[in-house]
Amino acid sequence: MTLFDDPVPGPTGFPCRYRAGHRCSHPGCDPLRPLAPEPPLVEPVARRTDPATSWAAAESVSERTIRKTQQEVLDILARRGPSTDEEIAESAFRRDSQQSPSGLRTRRRELVDVGLVVDTGTRRPTKAGRMSIVWRLAE
Repeated sequence: MTLFDDPVPGPTGFPCRYRAGHRCSHPGCDPLRPLAPEPPLVEPVARRTDPATSWAAAESVSERTIRKTQQEVLDILARRGPSTDEEIAESAFRRDSQQSPSGLRTRRRELVDVGLVVDTGTRRPTKAGRMSIVWRLAE
């Protein structure tokens, strides 16, 4: 089972061109359009120079664990709307998330890589005054 299990039926009952989790209610859904190829799930890895504990941690992570942690980022963006990494981390903290800000950024990056999260083109300042990308769910 991967992040993109089954196509979601569109308004005509045919699979929507979007993947699982997408609620097909947009007028642009073309049920005859072929589904995009399924992007590979980003697998947990450890660097060659990492200690044995990092290797053990990478091996212990299943697709289901990755999926749950990625879903947390998707849920935050769905609830909050467009957000910076810092805002995503603050929302996760308020929800008693077990993920670190670094882990949340990694999950967000994986979601960008598979096309579920995109850069809005907008930048907002962080608490430190640096400009940060504002992310949103892909349409």
